[in-house]
Formats: sequence, C-alpha cells, structure tokens
Amino acid sequence: MMITKIKLFIMYKIVITTLLSLFFSLSAFGMKVFDMEEIRDPSTLQIKVLQDWHKVQGPIATRQKLVTINVGDLWPGQEYRVPVRMVVPTNRKAKGFHLTGGSSPSRLQRDARPNPTERKLLEGGVGLVITVVQEPGSYGQREMANASENKFAESLNPRFTGDPDSTLQYLWCIEDSWKLLVRYDGKDTTRYKNVHAWDTAPVRLYKLKTDPHEKNDVAEANPHIVKKLSKKIEAWHLK
Repeated sequence: MMITKIKLFIMYKIVITTLLSLFFSLSAFGMKVFDMEEIRDPSTLQIKVLQDWHKVQGPIATRQKLVTINVGDLWPGQEYRVPVRMVVPTNRKAKGFHLTGGSSPSRLQRDARPNPTERKLLEGGVGLVITVVQEPGSYGQREMANASENKFAESLNPRFTGDPDSTLQYLWCIEDSWKLLVRYDGKDTTRYKNVHAWDTAPVRLYKLKTDPHEKNDVAEANPHIVKKLSKKIEAWHLK
C-alpha cells in the first residue's frame, strides 16, 4: 500500500507541475524547465496530514484520508500547497486510482460522498484521489493568482529586467476624440533602441471620431494638441 501511495504522489506531482508550468511558469528562455529528479522524489511533497485514515459510512463504505502536498514554489519563498483526499474501499486494498482535479479546498475539507460512477469504481477496487487543479483565483486565492499572473507575464519577456517601465514601447493618452502615441524605448535604451527601427515618428496623433482605425497621422497639423497631451503623459508617467 505504501509503494502504491508513493507512486500515486509521484504521478500526481508530475501532472500538477506540468499544469503549473503552463499557468505560473517562471522559466527563462533557454533554461531547463523541470528538475525531473526532484519531481520523482516523494520527500519533496512535504506531506502534511490534515485528517488521517477514517471510515465513512454511506451507500458504499469507504476509508478516507486528507493531506496537503507541496507541488512546488510559485516563486522563491512562496510554496504552492494543494489538498488531496484519498478514498478507498473499506474492506480491501485499492488496486488502482482514479485522479480528478475538479474539486475545491473547501469541499475537500468534508468527507467525500461518491457519486454513482465513483461508487462503481470503488466497488471494482479502484480508489479515488480528489484534488484541486485550478487557477487559485477561482477558489478565493485572488492575491496569489494576481501575483502568479504577474510573474508569468514577466517570464514571457526575455528582456525583462525586474523594472516594468523598462519594457514599455509606447506611451499614449486619449482625450475627447484625440489619441496621442509617443515612442518610448524604456529606460534602458541600449536594449530597446532597435525595437522601433521601422518607426521614425516620435509621436503619432489620431482623430478617433473620424479615423477609428488610426490610419491618418495628424500630429504635424495639430501641434497644440500634441503639446497638450504630451504634458498630460509627462504629468502622469514621467513625474
């Protein structure tokens, strides 16, 4: 039974780590994404038992256990733990497991009540492993979700230096029907000076009411508007 559980946790960790890499990837371009030796090491799960094995009565009697496992760090110092409820037949060992991630942390705190399909599995000797494979914001962890999204966005930019301002390519302002675009190569111009090699105009001005698709640059004909909106951009962003 212990070997089966260890194999189960290793399988679960591989699945979760793969999914997390899609949503919360911290990998840099050209760097190794997974440490497979660590993934295969069950000790890295850092299992915490919340509810030890206990019998649960119902249409089919079961034994259940609730633990949390550490599936990795979203970023250094911020571990990501998920609850896992194991459900097995009460009168025999499980000969296999059915894994599902559609639950929620609050639901997993309660003993599982297997549905008809799950009861069939249990009657056949197949245990259930119920956990959460969802974006944290979907079950109330909005702060963690937002931080993870920001980290993920940083990982998509190979030039990211830790300063969001250095990644900007344009500044813009919209007032009434006017829209002003100002070229902005970030603070580190040695990295970004070639980004706009095709664009020689330092500013572009559009009259959105008559030019919603921004095809006609009217900056030269309206220097007073350019000056006015440029001051607004400076007051808001460059102060």
